[in-house]
Amino acid sequence: MSKLLKKITHTTLATLMVTALALTGCQGKAQTSNQAAENKPQASSKEEKKDTTDEKVEIRIMTRWSGTDGAAPFQKEVIEEFMKRNPNIIVVDESINEEAAYMNKLKADVATGSAPHIFQANTFQEYAKNGLLLDLTEVIQADKEWSDGFIGGVFEDGTDPSVPGKYFLPVGVNYEVFYYNTELFEKAGIQQEPKTYGELLEVIKKLRDANIVPIGAGAKDTWRIGHIHNPLLYKTAGVQKAKDLAARTAKWTDADVVKSIQMLKDLKDMGAFEANLEGLDYNSEKANFFAGKTAMVFNGSWLISEIAGTPVDGKIKTFLFPVVEGYEQFEGDNIIFQDNLVLNGKVEGAEKEAMIAFAKFLTSKEMQEKFVYNVKRASSRADVEIDGAQLDPLFVEVISYATQIKVPGKDAFAYDSLASMQDRTRNSLVGVLLGNSPEEGAKEIQDEIDRNTN
Repeated sequence: MSKLLKKITHTTLATLMVTALALTGCQGKAQTSNQAAENKPQASSKEEKKDTTDEKVEIRIMTRWSGTDGAAPFQKEVIEEFMKRNPNIIVVDESINEEAAYMNKLKADVATGSAPHIFQANTFQEYAKNGLLLDLTEVIQADKEWSDGFIGGVFEDGTDPSVPGKYFLPVGVNYEVFYYNTELFEKAGIQQEPKTYGELLEVIKKLRDANIVPIGAGAKDTWRIGHIHNPLLYKTAGVQKAKDLAARTAKWTDADVVKSIQMLKDLKDMGAFEANLEGLDYNSEKANFFAGKTAMVFNGSWLISEIAGTPVDGKIKTFLFPVVEGYEQFEGDNIIFQDNLVLNGKVEGAEKEAMIAFAKFLTSKEMQEKFVYNVKRASSRADVEIDGAQLDPLFVEVISYATQIKVPGKDAFAYDSLASMQDRTRNSLVGVLLGNSPEEGAKEIQDEIDRNTN
């Protein structure tokens, strides 16, 4: 057993998550445990142990934990167990894995006044201002037995000075890293992981010279390109730059932002991605990587659960997005994505009670320990009791990067209160890969802001 694995065996997994989040001023509570996964912990709230209502009620949940997503079986298990314990509550799962289809259905449901009770939303400000979302402040304060178990600061991800309240229900924490195929690296004569961006470019060149596609990227699902641009921006301008863009104290047409988009274009021009990336979707991107057709993918820790049983299982290692030479001050700026849910603020009575009860059950200590073991993602709770010896070594490797993350960042658009920025930024970045100049792409994004704020 590696020294790292031994260390995690004798500490809680939450310690690593707290390390990353505490660096932004948050504090977490971790417990030490060697408790095995088979142990069945008690529910974290008395409200979870009994039916919340005698009235028959139906609630709807819509996430992207569906299809091939590694969290889909977990969500199904949670729903079934909750309904078993609460026979008067029916939970209807309307989840859709593919992002565009998910967003289209969500927008249609919101427009017709039939938004799900619980759903995923990358941004919350506009929905919150319109009263669509439930402010979780009272829920958090009313059940401290449940809420005190979370890592300190995770509820802050769903806050904004322009909208009083807390709107994101934290479920998990994901780190975004490069996954690479060790066999393909060896075939290309690559002997070590790149530590700098210059070394990463050299790795890409060597893979190209060996007729190996360096980086899988399915641009048909535009979020894939957005995820590659995030670290380019953060490693050259810092996470604070995205916050400045949202605060309107900076512009997308600023030279440092345009530079990050130019770096994305340079990767395309040097052959870092598949030639047909614009027609490639996310599932195809993953299939190519799992089949050993591409050497690397830049993806979140949610990918780990999908690697098991594929031809590359046991051949994959990881590394953080490397530091860019000349910008060492941003070496610790890295991506952390919280798995967040939001609750419908329009429902009342028994529906509201059932909705809150299910949300708390999903994020309870009991269910979150299953989340870590079964989904192989880090929990947003600090009180989960995890035996590191029972975890996937690749998962252990990825979560260990928490100690290197000094300034955590999320999607660049996610700091912005303008909901249309999600589509605008990603579409414009893909447009650059298809022929637009970085300056044109940046102007498209800035024009979207100017049209909606002037």
